[in-house]
Amino acid sequence: NIKDSLIAAYYKNHLDFFSTHNQMNVQEILVSKKDLAKEIIKKLKSRISFSSLAKKYSERKATAKNGGIIGLAPISKYGILKDLLWKSKLNKVLGPIEVNGYYGIFKVIDKRKSEIISYDKVKDIAKLAIKFKLKKEILNNYIEELKTKVKVVVFNKVIGSTKILTLDNN
Repeated sequence: NIKDSLIAAYYKNHLDFFSTHNQMNVQEILVSKKDLAKEIIKKLKSRISFSSLAKKYSERKATAKNGGIIGLAPISKYGILKDLLWKSKLNKVLGPIEVNGYYGIFKVIDKRKSEIISYDKVKDIAKLAIKFKLKKEILNNYIEELKTKVKVVVFNKVIGSTKILTLDNN
């Protein structure tokens, strides 16, 4: 059994592990022609809704059917655009930006900063992490002890010419 005080200490020393990631929800319109992307920007400036334009023009059909909404996701999902999008003001239209041969128009519609998950919600996970860490330490100590007692010689030529048989190989 692991004492609650040890679990609590592990939790406090590993808060980054017990935290959510920064997340955001982005609307996108992806098109393959730069001129079309510029035309969409003009339409957005004339107050035509982002959602209707995404449904009509976006080539990424999975998001187009939702009005361009990608859904709340960790910022790492946005790859090279993550910093630009994270720093953007909410509901500001960005683009067109060339991304992998497409021209993207983006709008960040929600941001959520990383939050620490409460101890009560992750106590069992912290306990499992401690158990894993202790088992790993015991195994490593045992291996180190074996190394002092047993001489191991590796014959690379033999290993390189060895054929491994499985049940399928007969």
